[in-house]
Amino acid sequence: MVEAALKALNSTGDERYRKTAQIAFEWYHGRNTRDALIYNPNTSTCYDGITPEGLNQNQGAEATLSYYLAYLKLKEKNLA
Repeated sequence: MVEAALKALNSTGDERYRKTAQIAFEWYHGRNTRDALIYNPNTSTCYDGITPEGLNQNQGAEATLSYYLAYLKLKEKNLA
């Protein structure tokens, strides 16, 4: 979502997409349906997601990579 919003910002120049990218990134930091921290600052990794029961305790490489790719995209725009 972060990458898509930033591509839309680049394509259109519409600043609303900048805010959309920031909101999407905040999902990792607790702005989600469970108010759950997906990014684990103690280990610098990410949980795999949220299930109906709560936070998925798995911490696969894909989840962590998706976080850092989103972070780097925002950093390129001086948003992180």
